[in-house]
Amino acid sequence: MVIKILYQKLSKYFKVYNMCRNYFSKCLSNLIKCFLLCKGLIRSQTFKIMCKDGSYIDLSIEGCRVIFSAPVEDCTLSCKDSVLVLQGYLIPFKELLISEDIPVALKYGWKYDMFHKCWVKDDVKFKHMRYTILSVFEYSIYRYVDVAGKTVVDIGAYIGVASIYFALKGARKVIAIEPHPKAFKEMLMNIKLNELEDKVVPINAGLASRPGEICVENVDIKNTYRSYLKPVLISSCKDKVPAITLSEIIEKYNIKEAVLKMNCEGCEYDVLLNEDPRVFTVFDQLFISYHHGYLELKKVLEMAGYRVIIIPIKGKSVKKQGFILAKHKQYNVKEW
Repeated sequence: MVIKILYQKLSKYFKVYNMCRNYFSKCLSNLIKCFLLCKGLIRSQTFKIMCKDGSYIDLSIEGCRVIFSAPVEDCTLSCKDSVLVLQGYLIPFKELLISEDIPVALKYGWKYDMFHKCWVKDDVKFKHMRYTILSVFEYSIYRYVDVAGKTVVDIGAYIGVASIYFALKGARKVIAIEPHPKAFKEMLMNIKLNELEDKVVPINAGLASRPGEICVENVDIKNTYRSYLKPVLISSCKDKVPAITLSEIIEKYNIKEAVLKMNCEGCEYDVLLNEDPRVFTVFDQLFISYHHGYLELKKVLEMAGYRVIIIPIKGKSVKKQGFILAKHKQYNVKEW
C-alpha cells in the first residue's frame, strides 16, 4: 500500500515536471520555488517565471497549488495569452493569484465567462472565485434561514456572496454591511453583475456597539473575511471607515420582523453583549457565526426570547467555533 501511494505521488510529480518543462524556462528551479511557496518556506506572495515564448507570468501560492493539484492531462497553459486551460475551460492566469479553489469550483459546475470576465453558474455571477462562494452556494451554510419576503441585515457581507444568495432566495431587501474597501468594491461589482441594485443596499462601514470608526489597515482582501476589523482605539490608524450600530441601521431602514446574519469574525461579542437586548427583537431570526465560544451569546439571546440551537462546523471544536441559529418565540417562524 505504501509503495503504491509513493508510486502515485512520484508519477504525479513526474507528469507535473513534464508539463512544466513544456511551458517554462528553468523548470526545475521554478518547481522548487513553487513547492517551497506552498509549504510556506518562502515569504514572497508571488514570483515571476519565464515561459518558453519569452513572456512572463506571476505565479502565486494559489497558482502553484492549482498546478500541483489539477489532473495534469486536463491542464495546459498558454503563456502568451496568460490563460490556463483547466478541465477543458479557459481561465485567465491572474485568477490563480486570487483563488486556490478553482478546481473545486469547476467540479461544482462554475465556469469562467471570458466575454463578461466573471464566474458563472445558473446565471449567478461573481467577479472572482472565492471560497465563500462555495460555502454559500455549494455547501449551503444558510439553508436553515428563511428569508422569503423579509429584510435581511447582512453583517460582514465581504464581496456580497450571502447578500446575493438571500436576494435570490426571495428576500425583499438586503442591507449589506462591509468595512473593507476592496471587498466592498468587489461587492458592488457582484451586485451589478447579478442586476440586484434594487434589492441589495451596500454600506461601507463596520458594525460596533458604539458609533465611531473601524480600522482596516494591513488587512488584504483575501484575509479580511476571517479578520476582525476592530473599532479604532488609536489615532495612528490611516485607513478607517465609519462604525455604525445595529440601532442606527434599524432606525434608518425602518426594520421590522427581519433576519440578521452576522459573520464578522468577532464583532458579534461586542455587539450582542453590549447592545440593549430589546434591539434584537425586531429580528425574528438570527444566524451568527461565532469564533470564541457561544455560551455568553446563547445566554443573551435566550434572555431576549429566542430559541437557540448550535450548529457545529466540521473539523472545528463546537465549544470554540460554529453557528448560532436563533428564532424568536413571538414570531410565527417556520420550524427547523
